Amino acid sequence: MKIKRNNAFTEVFRIDRLQEILNIDDELSKAYNLKEEFLRITTYVKYKDAKSELKKWIKSCEER
Repeated sequence: MKIKRNNAFTEVFRIDRLQEILNIDDELSKAYNLKEEFLRITTYVKYKDAKSELKKWIKSCEER
């Protein structure tokens, strides 16, 4: 992806841009990581393990 810096367009990888944005605020980074963990649970965790994984996720939400 190309972004404008110093009146010139430069090529930046999306992961680098994401990291720049997440470094702006610690709360934003925590929220993003919680979202990613939730998506991992809903996508890859088997049905029989979902309840315990979601309980762990909820506990981590409460801690943050």
